[in-house]
Amino acid sequence: MNFKNDPLIFRKKQFILGNNLNLYSCLVKKEDFYPKNKILNKIAYVGGEDLSKEIKNILTKLPIKLKREKFLGLRRLILKYYDIKPNYHNIWRINKLFKKWFKKKLFPITTLRIITFNNNEKLVELMNKIEFISSFTGSVKISLPNSLEGLKNEKLWYFVGVVFGDGYLLQTKKDYRILIADGSSKQEELEYSLEYMKKLAFLFNKIFKINKNKIKIENRGNWYVIFVSSKWLIRFFNFFFDMPFGKKKGGLSMPKILKEINNKFEVIFWRGLFDTDGMVHPKSRCVEIASSDYTLMKDCSNFLKKIEIPNVIKKGLDGKNQQPYYWVLIKSNYFQRFGRIIGSSHPRKQRALIKHLKNPLKYKIFIDINSNNLIDNKTLNLNILKSKQNIPLPKKLSKNLIRIAKGTNPLDFENARIFFRCKHTEVKVKETLKEFKKLFKTDVKYLKTRNLYYVNSRLLNKFFNKFFIYGSPWDPLSENQSNKLLSKWNSIFNKNGIL
Repeated sequence: MNFKNDPLIFRKKQFILGNNLNLYSCLVKKEDFYPKNKILNKIAYVGGEDLSKEIKNILTKLPIKLKREKFLGLRRLILKYYDIKPNYHNIWRINKLFKKWFKKKLFPITTLRIITFNNNEKLVELMNKIEFISSFTGSVKISLPNSLEGLKNEKLWYFVGVVFGDGYLLQTKKDYRILIADGSSKQEELEYSLEYMKKLAFLFNKIFKINKNKIKIENRGNWYVIFVSSKWLIRFFNFFFDMPFGKKKGGLSMPKILKEINNKFEVIFWRGLFDTDGMVHPKSRCVEIASSDYTLMKDCSNFLKKIEIPNVIKKGLDGKNQQPYYWVLIKSNYFQRFGRIIGSSHPRKQRALIKHLKNPLKYKIFIDINSNNLIDNKTLNLNILKSKQNIPLPKKLSKNLIRIAKGTNPLDFENARIFFRCKHTEVKVKETLKEFKKLFKTDVKYLKTRNLYYVNSRLLNKFFNKFFIYGSPWDPLSENQSNKLLSKWNSIFNKNGIL
């Protein structure tokens, strides 16, 4: 078999091989075989005590014709796979390298493919024994999950979300890096970025077993960058998580392989993305996330709806280049639900979330119909209002009236006002106003300074408060509840999450 006709290299992307992850197709690419005199410098090397023993065991059971003359036949097979002429010089070179591979217990991953003779089942068995992956020089060793069970890891999926947000896969002729950036225009908040970088260094080490000396953190003015140089790590992110090399614009969507895993890890993935591309508003208690990739934002919106967090997708233009971008907005009604289900593991965003969650809201929303003030299921008991104001009031409970009630906030008792909030309503304001005017024959005013519409009427204020129940969307958290939530958010790290 030749690499040019190897289906694991040239066929359509295949995540799974047997019952395991297809690490071979992930790590081996056609460009590794050019130029031919540098193939063995460009191929991924794999190692492990059990792997070395198994390779020896396989070689002792090779057919006689391959073992003849000190495995000369096997060396010819290796050269054939690389599409290199099996002349004396090349065979001598492979023979010399063969001894080094066994001495270091470090083998080109292609060797596993060659000695298993196109037997995918046997190849999977060998790949299960891989303890680490490295280059020819063995400079940076990494450990990668080799099964779907290995992907069921909260730390891994949080990290994937972070890379999707502020990460970058750099691939040049001389360098292969995975980089993550974080920063702030406020100098006093940069300490949170440094703390976060140290937490990510912990994840690099914990997930991929990368030596901490190989994980670099740099200060670049108003931001910090953490990076690791590893050709195999960036290929892993590109292959299994659909993360593009270079610029991400227009190339991101939720990783397809995530659909093979349960909802628990999807939550963690989106937390990582919110921690990097997301924002917690300091005053309005809204959460939003922005990206130039519409597909990714649509995936995010659909996931939020699945966990019962209503949201809207909006489109904007970048101030510098006037390039379109999209953002998903979660309103303050669902702020606490977002915190409890998704939350944050970023120190700066945690601080903002907890501050908001511990303070009560200043507004209330429609909760339910007050059935105590109904004569029957549909008839309103207007006698309890005891008013002589000449405003026509509906006698029956209708869908239109309930829709109007959901869009109002009749809580300004002192000024007898009814508010139609532009920010907090779940129905379109213009439709609510149109229905209100038609039903109550009353003019509506606009208060520009507060961006809301209102009606001055003590009777209507009383009407909505008597027949409908209004309350806070959520109650503020106690100190104990806040600490428990923080503990949950930080559970992907160890005690302090820092190397």
